[in-house]
Amino acid sequence: LKAGRLAEAQHTQNRSLEFALFLTVPAAVALFLIPEPIIRLIYERGAFDAATTKAVADVLGLYALGLPAFVLIKVFSPGYFAREDTRTPMIVTSASAVGNIVLSLILFYYFAEKGIALATTLAGWMNALLLFEGLRRKGLWHLDRPLVKRGALVFVSAGLMGVALVGLEGLTRPWLVPSASVVSQIAGIGVLVGAAMAVYFALTLATGAVDRNLVLKVVKRRR
Repeated sequence: LKAGRLAEAQHTQNRSLEFALFLTVPAAVALFLIPEPIIRLIYERGAFDAATTKAVADVLGLYALGLPAFVLIKVFSPGYFAREDTRTPMIVTSASAVGNIVLSLILFYYFAEKGIALATTLAGWMNALLLFEGLRRKGLWHLDRPLVKRGALVFVSAGLMGVALVGLEGLTRPWLVPSASVVSQIAGIGVLVGAAMAVYFALTLATGAVDRNLVLKVVKRRR
């Protein structure tokens, strides 16, 4: 940005948003659809009973819907910081915090602990959307065509993955019931996660929902 390469900065911003959606949307879908087997495996061994597991799983599922938003906040914020604007993110964060408190008080009355989780998720999305809208209005962020196309394909791929996950959960249910052994539950969740990842990555690669070169760059950096 300081060098004046605005087009290059726009490209980097869009690719960052694209990759964030690629990683977080399927994770949110999976955690929303099958939170109970995960919570049961971790906690329901003398620590939780079935009712507690169900309650915590419901809360986890609602928090999961906010996962993309919490990551997108990290994607949008540098757009302000790079321009030495720390005031706007602070105002947006403060407004979101107030919104979270107000929504928590209202939703807790109707949905108890699930209301607090839902309020946090909604506040996260409010934060992310306000940050994005601020950049867009200032002409600092333009969604390019590849991002719109790939973003849509990511949501479609994650949705189809979710359908496959629900169907497969029915087949692996005998491994995931409370009476099943820990080894059986680990195997069941392993099958669910592995199959979901295989379906999602196959769909995204086949449809072009992900930039293969970008993925390869990230993998190489990790090494």
